[in-house]
Amino acid sequence: MLLSLMDTPSTHWNNVDIPAFVQNVKAEVIDGEWGLNGIDIDLESGMPADAWAQTFINLIGEFRRVLGPISTTNSNGKAVARLSVAAYRPDLEQPISYSDGKGVGLA
Repeated sequence: MLLSLMDTPSTHWNNVDIPAFVQNVKAEVIDGEWGLNGIDIDLESGMPADAWAQTFINLIGEFRRVLGPISTTNSNGKAVARLSVAAYRPDLEQPISYSDGKGVGLA
């Protein structure tokens, strides 16, 4: 089971201490009482366009770093490290990610 995350109309990701937030989510949601298997990040956000891509790269990268590789388990022995990203930005009316057979990147 995944926890879906998105920013709020008043607090956007570029105003969040991403490393501290990710550590807290792991401690409380993955390793804590909830014991969930991972995180789903919804990339819709009202943050400024010039901060949008790099902020999400930082957020996704920090979750991957903290959650570890796909085979990682939490303190209860459950498989975790699942990271799902809804890679669509409505105001661009196009996907913001691509796969070229060698990996995934931002369009």
